[in-house]
Amino acid sequence: MNDLLTFLILGLSVGAVYALTAQGLVLIYRGSGVVNFAQGAYSMIGAFLFYRVAPDLGLPQGAAWMLALGVPA
Repeated sequence: MNDLLTFLILGLSVGAVYALTAQGLVLIYRGSGVVNFAQGAYSMIGAFLFYRVAPDLGLPQGAAWMLALGVPA
């Protein structure tokens, strides 16, 4: 039962990320008529900062999240 809850939460969080990315693509396409895949690059920058740079600086996890969300924007 514990594994079911864990996988349910993980699946919902990954699905939410996919949904937000898809909404961003649709918003850009409908507004400009151009498909822009630069969102993946911005997501990659944030993920890299959280995974690699923030632990090397010794930041707590909450501060690392804020850095990863704020820098690419």
